[in-house]
Amino acid sequence: QVDKLWSIMPVAYAWMPVCDSRTLVMACLVSVWGIRLTYNFYRRGGYQWPPWQGDEDYRWSVIQRGGFLSILKNPRVWTIFNFGFISFYQNVILLWITAPTFVAYTVATTPA
Repeated sequence: QVDKLWSIMPVAYAWMPVCDSRTLVMACLVSVWGIRLTYNFYRRGGYQWPPWQGDEDYRWSVIQRGGFLSILKNPRVWTIFNFGFISFYQNVILLWITAPTFVAYTVATTPA
């Protein structure tokens, strides 16, 4: 269910380093993008209650059935892939997406 995080986590990450007008503008732009993604995912039924329900991207079921790599049909391999790539690595990607805000923070707070 990492799909639910794709529109929320970059917004949270972008607001962490806000320290001046440049990082504020960056956080606002990421927030607009996140609101758009959240709304579109909500329209498709991605957000439900309880949180573990709701639609997920159709491509994950194709991958789980072995549409990308046949070895992923194995439940143990899928569990490892799910933890390593889907759960962990995708959160790292979400942090990397907002990395420019942290660079801008570093530039703004480093004495010249």
